[in-house]
Amino acid sequence: MTAEYHPNICTECGKPIILGARAKTCSEKCRRARLRKQKRLLYEKNRGTDHFKAQQAKAVARRKERRATDPEFDAQAAEAGKKAVIKAVAKRNADPDRRADQLKKMRDWKASASEEQKEKMREANRRWYAELSPEAKAALIAEKSEKRRQRNAAKKAQEPQRA
Repeated sequence: MTAEYHPNICTECGKPIILGARAKTCSEKCRRARLRKQKRLLYEKNRGTDHFKAQQAKAVARRKERRATDPEFDAQAAEAGKKAVIKAVAKRNADPDRRADQLKKMRDWKASASEEQKEKMREANRRWYAELSPEAKAALIAEKSEKRRQRNAAKKAQEPQRA
């Protein structure tokens, strides 16, 4: 709920402001929300411009160059990327509808992929598996075995008993 600006009313939640005469929000939480909205609006306004695209291309080039020259930065960036993927997957898996939608999209994409794209996927999977530690491989195998055991037990429970 966004209120009109008034010297004594928070622009985010509409509560009275007690922080000071120049404050536009009542709390730190509302201030952060207001700044987030402002940055988002600025991004939406500028993201299609040639200047913005040129700036983004320069920033990407600088990061690529730094990753190539600084092994510590490269390791940190790779770790941050892995954490972001883990967080995104956990978020997606938390919502069954979202997970089902994502799986459907993946199946559709894989079905329409060319042989070259499928080979790239297989190669990426091989590379990923080869980089796993022996403990991680053992944990992965144990997890798959447990899932298979549970699936088989569920199937067996659904089968009618034979006399």
